[in-house]
Amino acid sequence: MRYIKFFILVFIVWHAAHFCREKTAGFTVLRTESNFSYHPEWETNDYDRDEVEKALAQKFTYFNKGGQSFVFLSEDNKYVLKLFKLDRRSMPYQFSGLPLPSFARNYFKKKETKLALNLQRDFNSYRIAFNELKDESGLLLVHLNKTHEPYLETTIIDPLHISHKLDLGKMEFILQRKAENIYPHLDSLIKNQEMDKAKLLISDIISSIIHRSKKGIVDEDAVIHRNFGVLDGKVIFIDVGRFAKDMGRTRKETYLHDLSLITKRLHDHLPSELARYLKEKLDEEKN
Repeated sequence: MRYIKFFILVFIVWHAAHFCREKTAGFTVLRTESNFSYHPEWETNDYDRDEVEKALAQKFTYFNKGGQSFVFLSEDNKYVLKLFKLDRRSMPYQFSGLPLPSFARNYFKKKETKLALNLQRDFNSYRIAFNELKDESGLLLVHLNKTHEPYLETTIIDPLHISHKLDLGKMEFILQRKAENIYPHLDSLIKNQEMDKAKLLISDIISSIIHRSKKGIVDEDAVIHRNFGVLDGKVIFIDVGRFAKDMGRTRKETYLHDLSLITKRLHDHLPSELARYLKEKLDEEKN
């Protein structure tokens, strides 16, 4: 009977935890906080303080989540606030002071090294995006080092509709203009038979990829349906978490090869008229 009660208790606890994760989308403020020290290599260029202050004066409501962040949407539907998921990145440090056996210390040391490398890769990507593709990414602020500006305070509404006032100066985050995902926008143009506008959008996708490549920036996760959006009729990069510098990508034969690979899924998605147009534009770039 004791074993039965134990398993029932375990089931109840597991079920409750699962229910809470579902209702909260896994979000807690603690998951977005860090104890990172200052890193000069994470510094970014200047930004428009007035627009940032105006945007953060609003409340931001939970909107979605990605692999690297929780996303909150402003009241006027014009901005997104991305709070990084940082709890797992600091997980190994929690065990560093414990008297663990050597195999466990080695495991957590390897884990710590891997997480540090991934963090450096991701934050370097955000820095590149802001410093070199700020307008092309709709970025207002990439904040990777803690600061003390009081105007960086804002209020978020979590998935349970609970308000939290945050001092964003003490956090790592991204503030970005909100764009519409590119496939729904393109599908709407096609449905409404606005083929000329759809063709302009396709041309803009090609130009954006070439423009990025000519800057020596490669997107290691260049998936159009997930990473591109439309803002004020222009294509922008909405997911900037996998950018890296590679000057070899500036060679025409290299970026044209990348362009062909990146647009393949788009080609398969398009109706025949637009698929032909995409192929024609790609052939033009080769000449």
